[in-house]
Amino acid sequence: MFDTLKYNTIAYTTAGRRHLSLGKENEDNFSIYEDEKILVLAVADGCSDSPCAKAAADATLKALIEFGRNTDIFEMQPKEVKSNVIRLIDKHLLAEPYEYNLLACTCAAIVTNKISKKYCAISIGDCRANVITEKLEPKRLLIPVNILRNREYTVFANSSVAMNWMKVESGSVSTNIAGYVLVTDGADRLCDFSGYEELTKLSAACVLSKEYAQAALENYIADSIAPSTNDDITVVMAMRCDDRQITTTAQTKCNIDIDVEEDDDSFVEDKVDEEQTDADADSSDNKMPSLLTFLQIPRTAEELILAGYCTPSEVVTYMFPLIKEGIVDYNDYRFTLSGGGAM
Repeated sequence: MFDTLKYNTIAYTTAGRRHLSLGKENEDNFSIYEDEKILVLAVADGCSDSPCAKAAADATLKALIEFGRNTDIFEMQPKEVKSNVIRLIDKHLLAEPYEYNLLACTCAAIVTNKISKKYCAISIGDCRANVITEKLEPKRLLIPVNILRNREYTVFANSSVAMNWMKVESGSVSTNIAGYVLVTDGADRLCDFSGYEELTKLSAACVLSKEYAQAALENYIADSIAPSTNDDITVVMAMRCDDRQITTTAQTKCNIDIDVEEDDDSFVEDKVDEEQTDADADSSDNKMPSLLTFLQIPRTAEELILAGYCTPSEVVTYMFPLIKEGIVDYNDYRFTLSGGGAM
């Protein structure tokens, strides 16, 4: 009998102010699949300029769930992961009764094997994902492609360059990960440093009570996110509820009294590498400046990689569009903001 990870999962999606004012439907959506072995979390954001945005998002979610249910993905290399994701997205988009080029959306997904404790995360476009550490501290996992916060730099899942721009991250839940949050761009502030305090509260509540956390998430979106954005909003969160250390931390972080039913047999006593945990807590990821701010000083490819903006295999695909558009210069093996750093 294997010990399997146990999660409380919450999610919410709602139309943004612009769509509500125009009487249009919510073009975001999410999907969650869970069985005794696998947990799959997925979000998709249909492109508002596309007449088939909702259909694109729904079809892409079906593809991501199908991808996540394939347990072989944890043995795949990143390139193979990317090709499989694109193949399944194309399969479901082509099954729609619409022209393929009209089915534009961005997406993100996290797949966790609850037995092996491995995870695989992917994103195309401007959706975000963070991990939540065992200390309930958010850390960036998937950063949006549209680094300039401009739609023309967003890559859609039906784009010819989607495979090149797809983000793939993998790791082990046993290395200091208590949960995840995925958002579409309407809720991206929740995954920014400015939203980390609220994200910590929500994740703590999610550990302790799924019902309370669901209500808290909906209230937070209604009160704090929806009034300040025109975009559709989607948030999906999953937090471990089977670990005594995580539960104890959640009780100290949550500012309300939630009764937790504890079954001693349900808690998995994981060994935590305290040295690694402290290193993660002291990490400067949360304070990482925007890429354009970072490039006000000439930087080498190695500096970009060490700062966390891209992996070695992504340097060319990540920087070439910016060079082509004249936003970034490349001279003497260094990248710098065009115009001598003027923003």
